[in-house]
Amino acid sequence: MKASQKSVLFSLLAIGMAAPALAQSATGNLAATAPQYAKQGWTVDDRQAFYTTNQGSHMMPFSWFKALRRLDVDEPFGGDQLQRYGYLPNEKSKVNPEGLPVGFVIDGDTSTGFFGMTCAACHTAEIEYKQKDGGTQRLRLDGAPATADFQPFLTDLTAAARATLSDAGRFQKFARDVLGQRYSATRADALKNDFGVWVADFGGFMDKSLPKTPWGPGRLDAFGMIFNRVAGRDLGIEGNFQVADAPVSYPFLWNASRQDRTQWNGGVPNGLYINAIGRNTGEVFGVFADFTPRRRPILRTIDFGRNSVKFAGLQLLEEKIATLRPPPWPFDLNQELVNKGRVLFAQHCGGCHEERHLPNGMWLTPVSPVGTDPRM
Repeated sequence: MKASQKSVLFSLLAIGMAAPALAQSATGNLAATAPQYAKQGWTVDDRQAFYTTNQGSHMMPFSWFKALRRLDVDEPFGGDQLQRYGYLPNEKSKVNPEGLPVGFVIDGDTSTGFFGMTCAACHTAEIEYKQKDGGTQRLRLDGAPATADFQPFLTDLTAAARATLSDAGRFQKFARDVLGQRYSATRADALKNDFGVWVADFGGFMDKSLPKTPWGPGRLDAFGMIFNRVAGRDLGIEGNFQVADAPVSYPFLWNASRQDRTQWNGGVPNGLYINAIGRNTGEVFGVFADFTPRRRPILRTIDFGRNSVKFAGLQLLEEKIATLRPPPWPFDLNQELVNKGRVLFAQHCGGCHEERHLPNGMWLTPVSPVGTDPRM
């Protein structure tokens, strides 16, 4: 994605030159103080809709996720709201009754529904900075690149699930937590069979997809994971699997709806809601939506309808993004440094990042083979 916004890049230059004390939130528990929110045009309800709208991701049954225990300590796997991986906490509410982290939701009820993700998990960030009085302030940036470390989350989840399946004592505790008052030896055996099928499928997908050299915090090979999910796992063609070893940083989302192309390589048409539905359907498949296409031999067509994608949710999320404004610089500006940054931007960035407007305010994105990311 070549198009950007000058003011955002000026701000990034200012961050590096004028505010060395500014830092991204580290993984682990965040400060008890509530975050402030950048003025980006969203209401509280808009923000919570972005954090909690279900888009059809089915990572695993929620009752299983809730019962799963960590390997390193005897605590629920999601007990810290996944803050150890850099995900952001979200308070319990009517739309988030289990207190899941930002961008994690339940499709259905807590007993029979599925635990999954939304785009907010990867596109919401916080920064922490020291105030003049010595206190620490948290500032939430909606639509900003997350600093979460996705690969350790996936590998730890896989390891915990495999250990639960193979360790009799661990599985018994898991089964009793999942089944509750419905527990019986027969139901526990049935659960073990179902859980084993899921572990084999999920773990096998990770074994074939995740690279030996980790992506690192704030990075992901989303294309590789989506292609493996759809062309390899969902189509059942083992030869289509490739290691997802071309990670890039998560992009910011504000102004994305104005661009005629998206993704860092400018490879995805954009600008209409139908383009966004297609793009975001691929995103949902990448975060474990169910998809089972099948041939219709008589009609010589393919049935793509067997999937868990929530298109109404995707449309709502895209409409929210269309109203999201870039976060304003929250501190006093050093005008001398801003002027220096403007010159540097024109010299080194303007060739690709000048705004070229199409009708209705759309941005024309120049795409050229500059060779910055050949693996992508």
